[in-house]
Amino acid sequence: MSKNLHQASILFSDLSGFSRLSEKEMGLFFEIVLDRLTHIITKEKPLVSNTWGDALYLVFDNTDAAARCALAIRDTVKNTDWKSCHITKDLKMRIALHAATITMVTDPVTHRDNAVGVQVNKVARLEPVVPPNEVFVTEEFKKATKRSKTIRFDDIGLVTLAKKWGSSHIYRLRRKTDAALLPTEYVALFPTQ
Repeated sequence: MSKNLHQASILFSDLSGFSRLSEKEMGLFFEIVLDRLTHIITKEKPLVSNTWGDALYLVFDNTDAAARCALAIRDTVKNTDWKSCHITKDLKMRIALHAATITMVTDPVTHRDNAVGVQVNKVARLEPVVPPNEVFVTEEFKKATKRSKTIRFDDIGLVTLAKKWGSSHIYRLRRKTDAALLPTEYVALFPTQ
């Protein structure tokens, strides 16, 4: 198994409501929606791309590609007319981004490139606390992102991560044209924080 350290941007996402779908609806999700997302993902050329049911795990060379991909995925899922896809549930995507040094490996089982390490675990612990149809990023991701005319970050503050992983300073990633998150809206998203 070959390995090396690599500075990367990591995306984890999960589809809220997916487990409530029927078998037929799950098949339609893969056939219709995941196909749409594949075109977005392929355009940004991730180093690693993997799925677990409705979850996406992507690793990019830079934060710009990861941010573009995350927002495009969010918008595609958010704007999907689920009834026209013959899916009865209103599905919503939670997306988390982190920038860090990870270990790139060739997986001996799949013979595909993969990324592993503590930093991969960190973003995996952020994703479950992201509100549906939002993209949250770590402070490390925000700092690694070049100034952009098209994206903005709303400061969420210290957020408790899942599975007793501690807390981390988190930002909401949005397009410049999206409404900013107000402090009162933050409280509504995280009433127990």
